[in-house]
Amino acid sequence: IDAELIPLTSIEGARAILAGDQRIVIWFPSGSLAEKLAADDWKAKFGKSPIFLKKEMAFTPMVFVMWESRYEYFVKKYGKVNFKTIVSALETKGWSEIAAKPEWGSFDFALADPVHSLNGLTTLLLLANEYYQKPQALSMADVQSPEFQQFLKRFKLRGTMLGPTTNDLIQQMLIQGPPSIDATFLYENIAVDYLSDAEG
Repeated sequence: IDAELIPLTSIEGARAILAGDQRIVIWFPSGSLAEKLAADDWKAKFGKSPIFLKKEMAFTPMVFVMWESRYEYFVKKYGKVNFKTIVSALETKGWSEIAAKPEWGSFDFALADPVHSLNGLTTLLLLANEYYQKPQALSMADVQSPEFQQFLKRFKLRGTMLGPTTNDLIQQMLIQGPPSIDATFLYENIAVDYLSDAEG
């Protein structure tokens, strides 16, 4: 068997399959959300499921990643790290207000671009689930609610969009250090992979 590996993000892979890319026989998306979106779009287009066989290979949670020095002050002020407290921090004057450390500048939160990255799209989905305190599927009415749209706008106004991949985001965070990105949200396995690089 000759196997050609095609490096695509999960969303790019889904789009390629829907566009009829015949090279793709086996698809390995980074999350089940991409598979669901692709299957739903395929069914809408062709009336049946495109998936012959599905096997889940691994599970990883998504986690907030924050520099330890920043984290200590953040939880002292807000009690915990979640999307609500992230939005609250984004709306402050920065670390001068959060920790009385103006030299740290603004509070910067980064996420992968949800148009290109499944990590970014999943971040927005989980943000919505937390907003509604709703572990089950969201409805279109939930997403289109003016109150939620206003909350999302508050998040987007200050949140930094980086892309196209989560790896690009974590690499920038490590190369540039705390002044560039204070916190992000990504797959735990990626955080663990880069943990030794972040030390020191």
